[in-house]
Amino acid sequence: MARGRYPPRPCPSTGLARGRDRPLRSCVLKKVDRYLWRELWPTFGLALLAFLVFIGLELVLSLSDALFARGAGAGEVLRLLLFKLPSVLTLAIPAGVLLAVFLSLSRLATARELLAFQALGYPLRRILVPFVLFGLLTSCISFLLSELAVPAAESAYRRELLSLLYRGEIPSPQEDVFFRGEKGELYYVSRYQGNRAYGIVVYDLAGELYPHQGPFPVVITAQEGRFSGEALELLAGRMLRFSQDGNLEEIVRFDSLTLTVGEELQQGLLAGKTPSEMSVRELLARVRLFSRSGLDPRNLLVELHSKLAVAVAALVFALFGAFAFTGLLLGVGDTRTPMFLMGASVLANAG
Repeated sequence: MARGRYPPRPCPSTGLARGRDRPLRSCVLKKVDRYLWRELWPTFGLALLAFLVFIGLELVLSLSDALFARGAGAGEVLRLLLFKLPSVLTLAIPAGVLLAVFLSLSRLATARELLAFQALGYPLRRILVPFVLFGLLTSCISFLLSELAVPAAESAYRRELLSLLYRGEIPSPQEDVFFRGEKGELYYVSRYQGNRAYGIVVYDLAGELYPHQGPFPVVITAQEGRFSGEALELLAGRMLRFSQDGNLEEIVRFDSLTLTVGEELQQGLLAGKTPSEMSVRELLARVRLFSRSGLDPRNLLVELHSKLAVAVAALVFALFGAFAFTGLLLGVGDTRTPMFLMGASVLANAG
């Protein structure tokens, strides 16, 4: 192991008599594990830097035409890149792990250090252990980034990008939203922006808001309304009551009518966060809220699964990369497997 960068120090001799070589074997295992651990981190750092540069350049090229056409400067583009950095890191970490595992094992095999480990009594299959632990640690780092840094950074990135594109008030209207209230009533909002709602229709299915007879619910309409806390205040609206045979029986006009929709639902509708700006905990809470309210949670579920998949990708890549390479050395692997995994990782990040 003369060519190694971090040669492990020799273990103290404990004798080779039967039953007395266990401390020596344990010492060898620990020292080789630490040696492999130190071998991984510099390679991982270089691989991570390379992927960050690659993905960063791809992002700059995709934004440059639209931003420079609106007079944005290099400083503003750099600020966008800094806001996007946590999200890019979560994508670059799995690719960096795979490349680090592959390059480290390749160097050890080329320098014949793996043969030296075997001569010391280090089983080749055990080489998976430090690499899997490395993948587990980087997966935890990726998940913490996704939970703690990415939501705030993505929110800042979106606000900065929209302010550069629109050069003024950032529009964020939502259209054609259905949801259920606390008393079973069904709400339809044609459009809302900020705390203002427009084109509101409420179906009092359970008769909790206004008593009715027969199978036809009372219908409440309003041109405009505003959310405040747990309440939705309807302005200049009408209340329509139907007879048992479906004919319009009564119209009640009102200047203002306050309905309780619940603070949780109001925050869920008006928080203004996109799925990429939410943590896993927020996504789970929002999925449950949307399911109860009759809203479609599929885009939230896609983002939730994506976050979990990206977080665990580093562990999966480390496991398969190390397993494929050691399997190749043991004569049970395929030389195409590590290259396929690395190529798939690069293509996924490029996309």
